[in-house]
Amino acid sequence: SENRTIRIDRTFPVVAVTQLNLSAVVNNSYFKTQNLVINYSFTDLYKNTCNLYINNTLNSTSTTISNNFTFAPAADGIFIAKVGCNDTAGNFVNSSSEYWFTLDTIIPSLSAFGNKSVSGSSNRRFFNFSANEAVNATLFYGTTVEVTSIANNNSFHTIVNFTIDGFEENTIYYWNITACDRAGNCNTSGIINGQFVFTFP
Repeated sequence: SENRTIRIDRTFPVVAVTQLNLSAVVNNSYFKTQNLVINYSFTDLYKNTCNLYINNTLNSTSTTISNNFTFAPAADGIFIAKVGCNDTAGNFVNSSSEYWFTLDTIIPSLSAFGNKSVSGSSNRRFFNFSANEAVNATLFYGTTVEVTSIANNNSFHTIVNFTIDGFEENTIYYWNITACDRAGNCNTSGIINGQFVFTFP
């Protein structure tokens, strides 16, 4: 006679996405990369394979259970990622939490720069510019090209405004703007459009 052992496994794997590009998982994150590393955890006594799903479509399969996938799309965009795994008994879970993220590798385009005196004020100026996507911005200004004074607008908008006071009369000021999108792609007006100069009357 021959003894045989039969293993009955009705336990489903436990799967979770743990990191996006080595950062804590936050829904609706932005990344300025063309290769996003997606780390996951897979808990089961009899591991088999795991799948990465992007926008509810199978993207890749891992048979080595390396606990990470690299997602490299052909273009920037908004994506939804989740991971599914199965064990050797065929128990399969493909419903880890879904995470939305945006891949953006393009710097914002800046235009329509302006500055003008504020009505009724002798030392205040109004600065503004437009961007082709939501950005925050830092305005650098000063009486030399080093532009050592700084003003920040940390809100994300496509039209960004600054109102600054403390300017001295009959003085030439230099200024430029650095604007960054949510992924951290930055554009500097001083590099793209040249230095801006005005004389405060």
